[in-house]
Amino acid sequence: MVSIDRTGKAKAMRKMILDVKKKLDDGSTIIIFPEGTRKKVKMWKTGFYYIALKAKVPILPVAFDYKNKNVIVHSLFYPTGNIK
Repeated sequence: MVSIDRTGKAKAMRKMILDVKKKLDDGSTIIIFPEGTRKKVKMWKTGFYYIALKAKVPILPVAFDYKNKNVIVHSLFYPTGNIK
């Protein structure tokens, strides 16, 4: 687990990109929760997307449906730079 100091956003982003590259070099898997919190949100934060883009790694969206006790694994994709 890596905690993030959100006060220096650009610095935190650069550190995460370096950490992701280093972890992947040793065969690790990185999990980032794009909500940025543990409560329900309407919009995700975008840092995870830019970290994957700069680190040149794919994103595997996974959803937890707590009500129905299901885990939904979506298709793997590589970010293109077009966040929309």
